[in-house]
Amino acid sequence: MTSKHSYFHELEIKQLFTDEIERIFALDEVIDDLDCNVTIYSEFDDKASNVSLPCILVSLNDVSTHTRGSTFDDNQFATDFTLECDIYSNNLTGYSRQNAVLHIGELLNKYLTDKYNAFEVSSVPLPNIDTNIARRLYRFSGTLDNSQNILY
Repeated sequence: MTSKHSYFHELEIKQLFTDEIERIFALDEVIDDLDCNVTIYSEFDDKASNVSLPCILVSLNDVSTHTRGSTFDDNQFATDFTLECDIYSNNLTGYSRQNAVLHIGELLNKYLTDKYNAFEVSSVPLPNIDTNIARRLYRFSGTLDNSQNILY
């Protein structure tokens, strides 16, 4: 059955970007560049309790839907959202832990914005309880047209 309504499917969108980030860090050129594998975790992933480094924790936040409609029809025509990628790393071959999270973030930024060029990107270093592990948060903010599946 086809619905006339457009809605933001948060779980599907989060999975789409988690899968996309996994594809980026499975590329031979990325693995060769980093000289290691980066593990990708979803925020509610069961694997997140047994973390291996370096890794990226992916979550979807700040979801805000614009609704247009009448008393007969509510239509979520667009949704603002932020894809958050929390990067953790210890020292890597050729990179200190701080430079490792920066380099992983730069690769993530390059590949994601090449494909989804409408993202606004910000990043900030974050403290970590374990001082042997560096942490940096990358935020990719955009608006999704729910009926056309277009990011703008």
